[in-house]
Amino acid sequence: MYLCAVLGYLTDRSHFVRFNGEVSATARVTCGVPQGSVLGPMLYLLYAAGVINLFEKCGFSRAYADDLQIYRHVTPAQSSELMDQMANCITRVEAWVASNRLRLNPAKTEVIWLGSSRRLEQCPADPLLLPDASIQPVNLLCP
Repeated sequence: MYLCAVLGYLTDRSHFVRFNGEVSATARVTCGVPQGSVLGPMLYLLYAAGVINLFEKCGFSRAYADDLQIYRHVTPAQSSELMDQMANCITRVEAWVASNRLRLNPAKTEVIWLGSSRRLEQCPADPLLLPDASIQPVNLLCP
């Protein structure tokens, strides 16, 4: 019974935009949940649990709010191996996401090396190579 109520809440929805007194045409909403919905965070956690499980199987730590992150502490000598492991993990996550009718956005993906300026000089400048993208590490040096 509860599931039927949830499905009814998520189906047959539409939206429009009102700006400066003008109103757009109504469009059917085919995915997602209404912004501010109490159901949104629960559905996000159900989605994220599968991705987080993959991160853990790959040996990465993770954090999330509305984005997902993978990270690990390594020495500069281990950084090339880490890039390969990250690419493998992201490829596995991408397959999981696609099987759930979702998509990763490589344009929002970044590689950031954190450390002292001496250590950062030892990290490779090679990009993270994914099947459909090449992600160049961000070059940030803090004073």
